[in-house]
Amino acid sequence: MNYSVFMCQVVSQQRYIKIYDKYYVYIKLIIPNNKKTLQYYKVIALAQGEKAKDLIELYRSGDNVVIEAAISLKKQKNLFNGRINKFILFNIYDIHPTNNILNNFV
Repeated sequence: MNYSVFMCQVVSQQRYIKIYDKYYVYIKLIIPNNKKTLQYYKVIALAQGEKAKDLIELYRSGDNVVIEAAISLKKQKNLFNGRINKFILFNIYDIHPTNNILNNFV
């Protein structure tokens, strides 16, 4: 796992999920990419505790956020066709609002 800081855009509505008797907030984000092949990366992020509460209350689809997260690559086997899907998972440690979020409350 790598600990990094990213500027992301919220793509989906936040959802609660339960993993091993712990509750998390599950959210999909996109990260801009400067390479020619992909315009952005699609990632999945998980938050727990106070950060999960902030995600639910403050951020909506289309908002930009700066997050501090641990990155991990996961593989999941599809039961229907047997293919292995790879995805990027962020475990969120801290969330920083951008300027457009702060303007909504002033």
